[in-house]
Amino acid sequence: MDWEVSVPLTPGANRLTLEAVNFTGEVVGTDTITVTSTAPSNVPATDTLVVSEVYYNPPGNDESTEYLELLNVSPAVTLDLTGLSFVNGIAFTFPSGSQLAPGERVLLVSNQTAFEAAFGSGHPVVGSYSGNLANDGETIALSLADGTPVQSFRFNDNAPWPTGSDGDGYSLVLVDPVAAPDHSLPESWRASAVEGGSPGQGDTVDYAGWKAGFGNPDDLADPDGDQLRVIDEYFYGGSPALPEVLGPAYEFPPDGLTMLASVPRRAAAEGAAISFETSTDLRNWSVAADVTLLSNQRLPGSSPGIDLLTFEVPLSGPPQFFRVIFGP
Repeated sequence: MDWEVSVPLTPGANRLTLEAVNFTGEVVGTDTITVTSTAPSNVPATDTLVVSEVYYNPPGNDESTEYLELLNVSPAVTLDLTGLSFVNGIAFTFPSGSQLAPGERVLLVSNQTAFEAAFGSGHPVVGSYSGNLANDGETIALSLADGTPVQSFRFNDNAPWPTGSDGDGYSLVLVDPVAAPDHSLPESWRASAVEGGSPGQGDTVDYAGWKAGFGNPDDLADPDGDQLRVIDEYFYGGSPALPEVLGPAYEFPPDGLTMLASVPRRAAAEGAAISFETSTDLRNWSVAADVTLLSNQRLPGSSPGIDLLTFEVPLSGPPQFFRVIFGP
């Protein structure tokens, strides 16, 4: 006799026990098998659902325009948000049937009436949360219905966290959300490109589109002769049509143990995480270890918005060369 049965599976290994019963309901045989499902999971996880923007301290004393944004960074899977809850910082539980398509964003707001008065209607607001985001920073925790953590991190309003987000009108934005970076690291965040942030959408400027505005010069060209390549102008916040003095600046404290590197970065640059590489021969490069972010400040009056990030880089061993790298 042929028979078949359908059973729900979770991604990965599933151990199933089968029982055979006769017509009187008596168990006449058992067997156990393991079925491995390779289907992608629609359950939110740290690497698929990120907190992409936090507007935690609007200017003035009115906190009612606060908002928080979630982004599905999975390339192909619609996430099931049913029962997903913020359990620290603010309180909100997604109702049954809540879904988030790949690349889609949703907003939680403090007060929808105040939010729409400030930012207009038509944004992907799914509800209002209880409580308020602390102006001096706090832990935000997001968990599945069974308590499994999805994201848990503490943001701060002091350096090296972006200071422009603390009452100066900017939101806190994840630098490279598609890479699902560690939310607890201050270097994973920046101040928004414009005041008020960009609720429900990204605020970055695509490199290809930016370059097309200058006639699509070669990435490594220097059309304005200022010793900066086109791709450098993009990340540093310059223009390949206007000679400028841009790029990192270095200081060497008297103890000789560290180097201070101040790096300008276009706030709206895509994939602009900063790291340092070191070499003793300019041919073989490796990631510099123990680099510490000291501060992240918006340059006053910069347009487009440019942030200045200052890092402490340890110096040890033989003489070394250093270079700044943008990207994950």
